[in-house]
Amino acid sequence: MMLKVVPAFSEKNIPIMFAASDAYIPHLAITIKSILITRDDIHNYDIIVFHHLIKKERQEKIIDLADGPNISIRFFEMGEKLENYDFSVREGYGAESFYRAIVSDVLQMYEKVIYLDCDLVVLENIAKLFEIKNPEGKCIAAVRDINGISATYINYESRKEYMYKYLKLNHIRDYIQSGVMVFFIQNIRNKYSVEQIIKESCKREVMFGDQDVLNKLYVGDILLLDMKWNVIVNVDRVKFENQYLLAPNEIVMQYMMSRKEPYIIHYAGTKPWKIPDGDFAELYWNIARKSFFYGEIMKELIC
Repeated sequence: MMLKVVPAFSEKNIPIMFAASDAYIPHLAITIKSILITRDDIHNYDIIVFHHLIKKERQEKIIDLADGPNISIRFFEMGEKLENYDFSVREGYGAESFYRAIVSDVLQMYEKVIYLDCDLVVLENIAKLFEIKNPEGKCIAAVRDINGISATYINYESRKEYMYKYLKLNHIRDYIQSGVMVFFIQNIRNKYSVEQIIKESCKREVMFGDQDVLNKLYVGDILLLDMKWNVIVNVDRVKFENQYLLAPNEIVMQYMMSRKEPYIIHYAGTKPWKIPDGDFAELYWNIARKSFFYGEIMKELIC
């Protein structure tokens, strides 16, 4: 049976989708708690977690985070649901790899949906991201990927053909980071069939999984967000002047400005539960210390 998720609230509904694995449940708890800390009383927050084989008792600990009438947290088991789609071309990949490929089908009852990775701390009311304007009718919204862009300029000769000829980017600076996105569901459904999206998702040539799939599929159809909405932490304590040495100055300056007043911190690469004194790690630990999963997180740190 096909899964069709229905909005949790009839009005002022802010849908937020996660794709989670059991290993990331403690960190999902931190991200969701940060959303609840920064919410308002006007909107309703419809949190949707797609997963496969997360134990019921761990789901319930996340659901218990809902602390008001304007919060809904629901888990949807996706294992059997994926059997309704043909992913046979790309065997050997985990189920979570394909959740975003079918979002326009599974969440077709929504106009648009926020997608978040599970390694984030939200510092601004997420409803403001949902309310961004999209006058040109783009399919997705995301920020430029400072790390991916910088890495391409550092290894330009080896990566330019991939970026231009395979991903078909108009410019390297248009490469996006997929950890924080808005899917404009109805725009996607009007332009792309789920079969088209799945076919692209199953190709083996991509370097960086479904992030590259999203970059290629929606090239020219992406609304660029303020980089404050997805501030990537400094990777492994590399000095900024070395990490972004060859990136376009305009993008480096945007990134540096976003660090001064971030809306979302994204621990892509350097994880605070691995490097507790890393870049912006204190924001994660401020919430983690009060979490039910604190003991589990500490065990992960020690090991």
